Amino acid sequence: MNTKTIFTICLLLLGAMTLQAQDLKPFKADNGKWGFKDQNSKVIVAPKYDLAYTFSDGMAQVRLNAKFWFIDPAGKEIIPLKYERAYDFSEGLAVVNLNGKFGYIDKTDKTIIPFKYELAGSFSQGMAIVRLNKKYGFIDKNDKTIIPFIYERVYDFSEGLAGVKLNNKWGFINASGTAVISPIYDDILGDYVNGFDGGVAKVKLNNREFFIDKTGNEDKQANFLTSLREKYDRVDNFQEGMALVGLNKKYGYINEKGNEIVPLKYSYGKNFSEGLAPVNIGGGMLGGGKWGYIDQNGNEVISIIYEVAGDFKNGKARIKKDGRTFYIDKTGKEVQ
Repeated sequence: MNTKTIFTICLLLLGAMTLQAQDLKPFKADNGKWGFKDQNSKVIVAPKYDLAYTFSDGMAQVRLNAKFWFIDPAGKEIIPLKYERAYDFSEGLAVVNLNGKFGYIDKTDKTIIPFKYELAGSFSQGMAIVRLNKKYGFIDKNDKTIIPFIYERVYDFSEGLAGVKLNNKWGFINASGTAVISPIYDDILGDYVNGFDGGVAKVKLNNREFFIDKTGNEDKQANFLTSLREKYDRVDNFQEGMALVGLNKKYGYINEKGNEIVPLKYSYGKNFSEGLAPVNIGGGMLGGGKWGYIDQNGNEVISIIYEVAGDFKNGKARIKKDGRTFYIDKTGKEVQ
């Protein structure tokens, strides 16, 4: 058997193991211990661990007697029971804690980056956040310092920029460590990402929360939408210059200046399409009631008499009335 054949077989076995691992889910048994079941609820790894995590890259973390290690889909111990904390593998390396210090190991349990850091994060795009002497910076997989240890706190990179705290103020740096947005903010906020998401980042300065773009300028559109969402229970994206808004289960429409063009009097509504929007009376988001159409001035141009009303496309919309489904034009006339 030649080297190429052996390598191919290894790849196939690894692929099969990875697919098998994807089907395994941790479960907690009646004895309070954790194990793994397959998609048919068959026990593959007996429940004997104090804690078990999902598989990642063909391996899963388990904990027993306050120590962490890694197992394969058959329950075989791959990396010994010795770490005080371990995290999933990312880009081929895993963060582990030993004797109170963090370092990085590969899948053979070889120490790639020494146990010397106070805190450490997973690798992403070849870089990882670490803390040394109470300061944060970024290293590469060779343990080379990419961004110096000068920051009091940092966030992961998002859309090319990372939030950093320096002299008790927050700003943003790029992957070279250059300050793109000076540290002048009291905080960086976010519902899902503490940094840039969709080209904007939410910051706090002098007790005011607002959005900035990647140049550090206020993003007026994002701040405008935020002010709308503070006023209404629901604000859809603008379409054809109008947006559906809702408050206390009543719906209407605003223009791009935030003016209410259509009063909040409908039970529900949909976005404008080809100048008309379906609106509902007597029903709601979950159905019921009757549907009709309004124009961008709020005029009811097609009577509210339908059980179902679709968006207009190429001059016609699919509707339902008295159990029959058909198409109408913008005058309400039935068409083919």
